[in-house]
Amino acid sequence: MIRKANKEDFQKIFSLAEKFDLDSVDMDTDNFIVAEENGEIVGIGQLKKFGNDFELCCLGVEANSQKKGIGKELVKALVSISKEAGNGNVYLATIIPSYFEKLGFQVVKVFPEFMRKKEEWCGFCKDRKNCTVMQYKT
Repeated sequence: MIRKANKEDFQKIFSLAEKFDLDSVDMDTDNFIVAEENGEIVGIGQLKKFGNDFELCCLGVEANSQKKGIGKELVKALVSISKEAGNGNVYLATIIPSYFEKLGFQVVKVFPEFMRKKEEWCGFCKDRKNCTVMQYKT
């Protein structure tokens, strides 16, 4: 089940973000959704708003819950939320572009300033050249 995160979920969200080596800067449960299996949070996803546009970030699913479509459902839910909130574009930065291409994202060369790589984003990356910026295309 995919649902909007609440304050009680924050500790688990932060724990999973750290476990998955995701960007945990400026985390706010108001921007998160979670995936649950048997009452346990097994996946997280965040949507940050920048003017009219959005960044899909902090997406991850527990290893034993992967390959079940949970990540796909989280992405679909976040894109849906962005559409309800406005007409802006949805961007993401990833090292696995092939996964997101299957979900409707395309690699872009031109993107907004808020998507420029920052030192604090990429601390865990061994090679920042592997990071790709993508945009959701309807």
